[in-house]
Amino acid sequence: MQKHRWPLGMNTCGDLTVEALDIIAEAGFDYVYIDHLKWDDPEADTGAEALAARPEIKSHSIHLPEYDRTEAQRSAEDLVAYYSQRLKLASTCGVKHATFHCGRPAQRPEQEFREGTWGSYESICRCLREIAAAADQFGIAINVENLVPDAHEVATWCFPEELIQLADDVGAPNMGVCLDTGHCTISAGDPAQFTRALGSYLNETHFEDNYAPRFATQPPGRADLHRPPGIGIIDWPSVMDALVEIDYSGPVVFELGWFWEADSLRTHAETAYRNWRRMEEAWHMMQARV
Repeated sequence: MQKHRWPLGMNTCGDLTVEALDIIAEAGFDYVYIDHLKWDDPEADTGAEALAARPEIKSHSIHLPEYDRTEAQRSAEDLVAYYSQRLKLASTCGVKHATFHCGRPAQRPEQEFREGTWGSYESICRCLREIAAAADQFGIAINVENLVPDAHEVATWCFPEELIQLADDVGAPNMGVCLDTGHCTISAGDPAQFTRALGSYLNETHFEDNYAPRFATQPPGRADLHRPPGIGIIDWPSVMDALVEIDYSGPVVFELGWFWEADSLRTHAETAYRNWRRMEEAWHMMQARV
């Protein structure tokens, strides 16, 4: 069997700085995933200079912010403009992928753009087509991330079938899905099965570990722990099997740090890289014996 060694990426756990890039590169990562920019400050440093100073680590992806407007501003037109502006800013960092949380469909007109909804399903599809077109101008693919049930236990965009249907209905060639393994386990899913179900729709990964089934009824901050692989219950060799089956070449990108009791970005980076490579090597040995 062919030996797989996926290129790896990791989030900055905050601002994109030379110091953060140094830590991520020194740990062994090939790519950086930018999880924070000063989106509403046009004069702020986007980190482009930091990336230029560290060409050995490549910019791969960015997490766009939640759509956050006052109720008076919220509309389909403003939603598209909001993300189009942020994609333009993201393009200065050279990213190839932009991931975000898609709003849920409103069941009634009076619910539109309230409490995480984005209007009707048809309106969501139209908005995503326009956002994808804006991203395409910058050579960026957009990826809708699988979510966790909301505060009312409404489970929308939590499962592969509905995310695939959404991508098909939008019909944009530069739109896919980002698999967040932490969200997947909170939603009582198996990340390996989720990966297989997505197949070619999988464009991006936010891999992290947790103990989600134990805390599935707890608030998201108690369950969505963003721990390095191996510090939780996820069966990572099975996930590696699934990645091979769908021919996912990578990079494998980790999203770490928000709720893990570590003391530094360096701890996150070194632990994640070391654990994944050790499990990857053990997985290779298991495959060789099959």
